[in-house]
Amino acid sequence: MTATPLSGAIFGVDGHVHPHEAAELERAYVKSLQTRVDKLTAMLEVLGLPVEASRLYSALTLQSGKDFGVKDILAAWPASLQFRDHNAVLAAMANLGFLVRQVMPKRALNRSNRRPLLVADENGAIVLLPIGQSWAVCSGTGPLEILPAGAFDETDLTFWEVCENADDSPVSQVARSHTGYSWVRALLSRFPYLGRSLIIATSVLALSGLLVPLLISAVFGQVIGLSSMRSLPALVIAFLLILGVEAFFLTQRARIVAYTANRLEFLINTASFERILFLSPFISERASPTSQAARLRSFENIRDFLVGPAFSSILDMPVALISLGAVAYLAPAVTPVPIAAICLFALIFYVSLRSVRILTSKAADEATEMQRLAIETLDKLQAIRENGLQDAWSKRISSAVARDQNAQFRLRLAGRVTESCSALVYTSSVVFMLAAGAYSVWDGSASNVGLLAITILGLRSLLPFHTLCMSVLRFEQIRRSFSQINTLMDLPTESQGAREDYLIGPVTGRLSLVNVGFRAKDTRPVFVGLELEVEPGDVVGIYGAHGTGKTTLFKMILGMNDVLLGTVRIDGVDIRQLPLTELRRRISYIPQRPRIFPGTIKQNLLHANPLATAEQITKILERVGLRDEIEALPAGLEHLISGAPGDEFSLEFRYRFAIARALLVNSQLLLIDEIPNALLDGEIGVLLKRILTEFRGKRTILFASHRSDFLSLGDKVIALRYGRVPLIGQPKTILEGTA
Repeated sequence: MTATPLSGAIFGVDGHVHPHEAAELERAYVKSLQTRVDKLTAMLEVLGLPVEASRLYSALTLQSGKDFGVKDILAAWPASLQFRDHNAVLAAMANLGFLVRQVMPKRALNRSNRRPLLVADENGAIVLLPIGQSWAVCSGTGPLEILPAGAFDETDLTFWEVCENADDSPVSQVARSHTGYSWVRALLSRFPYLGRSLIIATSVLALSGLLVPLLISAVFGQVIGLSSMRSLPALVIAFLLILGVEAFFLTQRARIVAYTANRLEFLINTASFERILFLSPFISERASPTSQAARLRSFENIRDFLVGPAFSSILDMPVALISLGAVAYLAPAVTPVPIAAICLFALIFYVSLRSVRILTSKAADEATEMQRLAIETLDKLQAIRENGLQDAWSKRISSAVARDQNAQFRLRLAGRVTESCSALVYTSSVVFMLAAGAYSVWDGSASNVGLLAITILGLRSLLPFHTLCMSVLRFEQIRRSFSQINTLMDLPTESQGAREDYLIGPVTGRLSLVNVGFRAKDTRPVFVGLELEVEPGDVVGIYGAHGTGKTTLFKMILGMNDVLLGTVRIDGVDIRQLPLTELRRRISYIPQRPRIFPGTIKQNLLHANPLATAEQITKILERVGLRDEIEALPAGLEHLISGAPGDEFSLEFRYRFAIARALLVNSQLLLIDEIPNALLDGEIGVLLKRILTEFRGKRTILFASHRSDFLSLGDKVIALRYGRVPLIGQPKTILEGTA
C-alpha cells in the first residue's frame, strides 16, 4: 500500500504557533525520524525481518516514546507465528507491552489524545504517526510524508490504535481500581453491544411466546369449536410467520452466544498463559502442574455453560415473567399456582446451591489430591519398585481413589435430589394449574379454549426456573471457574515499577552478597547470613547437599526469587533496582535442567543473542562440540524442533546446547548450575574444566558441584549448610572441613 489513497490533512495547525513555523518544525522532525527509521529498518532487514513489515515496526517503536534496545525489538517479533505482514507488527507491539486495539476511523482520527495508528486494507498497510497537529505517513516503501490538506479516504480500511499506556485497557489493574470490576467482569465490558443484542432478541422471543399460545387457542376456538375452515389459512400463515421469526431470533441469539463464548475462550486462555509467564517464579514454581492446568481449563466450564441450557434459561427469564403476567391477565385464579411454584424453585435452588458449594469444594480437593498422587506415582515409579513399596503404595492409591469416589458420589447425589425435587414441583404445578384452570372455566371467568392458552403460558413461565434447578451443579462450577480466573489475574506479576527507570549496561562481573538468606515454603531457613564479595574474574564453587539452596542462590542472583533476607548487588547496584528482563539478558546461565524450545535450532540460539552473526554461531557450536552434529541434521541450523525436544536430543546434547547459548550471551558473569555426575565423567566434564580454566581472570564464574576435582578449580568455595551460615574459604580448606 502506498500513501497516495490515504492522503489528507486531519487537523488544522495550532493557533498559538505560526503556520509557517509549525510546518517547518514538523518537516524537521519527520526528516530526523526518517533517518532513524531507515537505520533501524536496515538493521532489522539484515537480521531477517521482512522488509515492508520491519519498516512499519521501526516507525512505531521509534515513535512510541520508549527506549527499546535492538534485542528487545527483535525478541518481540513473533518468529514462531511466521507472520509476514502487518499482523506481525501488531503482535510485536503487543509483545513490547503496548495495548493494540481495533478502533473506528473517526474516533481514532478525531480524538484529542491521538496515538499511532496502523491502517490496513487488502493491499497492505501503512502507519500514521501524530506529528504536532498533523499526521506523518510511513509506508512499507518510500520516505515518510506529512499528509497534505484534503479529505481522508476511510473506505475499506481497518484501523488499529497503538496505546503507549496499557492501563487504558478495561482489564488493567488501574482501570479496575476505578470501576470495582473483577477481571472477568471487566473483560465483558469489551463487548458493549452484547447485552443490547441479547435484549432485542429476547424481547422478540417474549412477544412470540405470547402470540403462539393465543394462536393455538384461536385454532381450537375458530376452527375446531365452530367446525369452520374459513379462518384456518390466515391462522396457519400467522402461525408460520411467528415460528419463522422465533426460529430466526433463536438462531441469532445462539450465534451471538457462541461467538462470545469462543471469543472469551480465546481471550481468557491467552491472558491466562501470559499471566502465568509473567508471574514471579517464586509464585509460579510453587504451584503444581495440576493446579496450573486447572487454571487453564477453567474456561471450559464457562464455555459449556454459555452454550448450554442453563444460560438459555437465564436469557428466557423475561419470557417467563411476561408469560406469568399474561396468565394473571387471562385467569387471575390460576396465577397463585405458578407464583408458588417459582417460590419453591427459588427455595430449592438456594438450599441446593449452599449444599453443593460445600460438596464441590470437597470433591475438588479430593480430585486434586488424586491427580497429584498420580503425578507423584509416575515420577517416583522407579524408586517405588527399587524399594519394594508396590503394595504400600497401592493401598495409598486405593484409599485416595475411595475418598475421591465417595466425594464425587455425594456431589452427584445432591444434584439428583435437587433434580427430583424440581421435577416434582414442576409436575405438581401442571396438575394444580389444570385444576385451577378448570375451576375458572366452571365459574365462567375463562373459556375452554382459553384454558389451553393459560396452560401453555403457565408452563413457559415455569420452564426456565425448572431448568435452573436442574443445572445447580453447573452454577457452582461456573462460580469456581470465575473465581479461579479472577484469582489468577489478581496475582502480582514480577514487579517492574521503578526498575524500568534504571538503565543497566553490560555487567563487569562484580558480585556482592550481603547477609543473604532464604526461607522455604514452610518458613524454615534454608541458609542464612551469606556474606561474599566476588571480584571480576573470580571463579567460585558452590557446594552443598541436596536442598541446601544451590539452585535457589542462582535464582536470587537472576532475580527469579525475591531477595527477602539481605542484599544481592551486581556492580554495586541492588538487583531489586534493576529491570529484571535486562538483568537476565546480561547474565550467562546454564540451568540444572536445560530445555530446547519448539522452533528452529537457529531461533533457539538467537534467543540468547538476537544480534549474533552466523560466524559467531558457528564458532560457538564448534567450541562446544555441536557443529558437526547440527550440520548433519536435514536442515542444519534451520532444523525445526516440534513436540517434546527431549525425545529428539540426548541429555548431553541439551547441556552442550545450553553452554552454547550461555557463551553466545557473552556476559562477564557466568552461572553454572549442577550438572549430573554421569555427564561430568565424559566430554561435558572436559568442556566444563576448559571453561573454568580459560575464563579464570576474564569472567566471573559461579558453578555448583559436589565433585572435589571441579571445586578445586575455584578461587574459593561456598559450602551451603541447611539452616545454618554457609562456610566460605579456599577449596582445600572447605573440602577438608566438610569431609
